[in-house]
Amino acid sequence: MLNGKVYAAFDPALLQTLLRNKTASFEPFVFDYAKKTFALKHETFAKVKVPGVYDEFTEAIHASFQVRHLHQMNVHFLGSIAAKLNHATIRADSINAGKETVANGRLHVKNLYLWCRDVMSLATTRSLYGDTDPFNRDPSLIEDMWYVPHPASTHR
Repeated sequence: MLNGKVYAAFDPALLQTLLRNKTASFEPFVFDYAKKTFALKHETFAKVKVPGVYDEFTEAIHASFQVRHLHQMNVHFLGSIAAKLNHATIRADSINAGKETVANGRLHVKNLYLWCRDVMSLATTRSLYGDTDPFNRDPSLIEDMWYVPHPASTHR
């Protein structure tokens, strides 16, 4: 933005107008944020900066946040959680093998945090991906999803 101007807008109506305006672009900020936050390599970042990718991604996000889509995702998510916690269907899940066992008709978990993390993650991915959920096919991906290398990418 060398020799350019920067404007700050704090009125919600004005912000919506700016967001719809094609001349006001948030792309540079989004790209800079993504590059720093996710520690993207130059090769990976080059694929994201291909013209049109940002617009397609933004449209997909806006479409997915429509009430009907959010409701559908919530129904799937809560259905997965309810099935897991329903006493009538208490059984050790093969996906959580070693993390949960059934004894005397009760579900026992070794590490409550990891168990909740995995159950919630799997319910989320099932609601997002549906029948094509890669995490359901390969549960080891859940562990990979939560892996944060040291130092964390947000460490400065």
